[in-house]
Amino acid sequence: LAEIDKTALSWAAWDDAYSYIESPNRRFESSNMTKEVLSDLKIDAIYYFDTQKNEIGRISNDQKLTDAVVKKYFTGRKIPVQFGRKFTKKNGILEIKQQLFMFSAHGVTDTKRTLDSNGAILVLKKIDAPLLAHFSNLTGNELFLK
Repeated sequence: LAEIDKTALSWAAWDDAYSYIESPNRRFESSNMTKEVLSDLKIDAIYYFDTQKNEIGRISNDQKLTDAVVKKYFTGRKIPVQFGRKFTKKNGILEIKQQLFMFSAHGVTDTKRTLDSNGAILVLKKIDAPLLAHFSNLTGNELFLK
């Protein structure tokens, strides 16, 4: 969870992301919102939203499943993510369609963090058997998915 939080924070406090929310463009999407980026970061999805919870952009390894996560937990208000100036980061684990996901959400601002947030980033990572085995090794506890 700390790794996806670090990724989300890094991508949230970034001038290019701030500009992207203000004015979505193909240049940002073609260089930053790709399957290769997801693979390099070892995550399953990145979503950007404006302060009204309108989706600005997304990239996902499983669009249908991650869209269901976003609809149920974020835009559906089950997790009270406050978008905009008073954005508070949220991290955790959630379930949809018998799949577990780690998530991290942060307000988007400029690199120096001097501007008010103009939206949010949401990063998702599916918890699968290899990741659970890694957790088991770290904690010394047997963990499994049913």
